[in-house]
Amino acid sequence: MTYPLARVYINDICDAIPDAKIKHFADDSNLFLYDTNLTNLYRRANQSLIHLSKWFLANRLSLSIDKTCYSIFGRQHIDSSALNVQVEINGEPIKKIECCKYLGIYIDSNLSWQKNIDYVYEK
Repeated sequence: MTYPLARVYINDICDAIPDAKIKHFADDSNLFLYDTNLTNLYRRANQSLIHLSKWFLANRLSLSIDKTCYSIFGRQHIDSSALNVQVEINGEPIKKIECCKYLGIYIDSNLSWQKNIDYVYEK
């Protein structure tokens, strides 16, 4: 008697990038990095995205650049164009946003929660 070949898939995306936190929920993945130096943060983000791109390729997955974005959270904000830095994956620039929805909660880059308060109030 022969048995059909079973395939087992393991989601090891959390191990794909050293020195970064990846939070994964359903089809929503978030990469979290921390650095006190903004230039180093951009460098680390781009290096992490290289690792992530390799992981996607190895697992035959694709990333929708149109749905990919990033935010910088904190008190001090410096214009990234003044630093001449950009976050990109496979040569494609990723758009910077000031507010994002994460697991149903709106979080803005100043952590003021105003967008989320407005959203809940309208409901």
